[in-house]
Amino acid sequence: KDFNDNTSGVVIGIPVGVAYEYKGCVLDARFVLALNDTYKDIGSEYVQEGKNFWRGYNLNEKSKNRNFQITLGYRFRL
Repeated sequence: KDFNDNTSGVVIGIPVGVAYEYKGCVLDARFVLALNDTYKDIGSEYVQEGKNFWRGYNLNEKSKNRNFQITLGYRFRL
């Protein structure tokens, strides 16, 4: 079983952030909180990689994707 079979195809999130611009310099900070789970509820299973088998990942717990992003840049006029 492929690991990608156990993940959500699309994660929907809410971004919250602030931005500040002064003389073309931009500082932006934002936090993105996912609304749906990143992994499907699959439990433990054996994972195979090549000839090796081992007790695999346990994804019974709810897991959500969270991101914090910072941008520092300069805005050019075109």
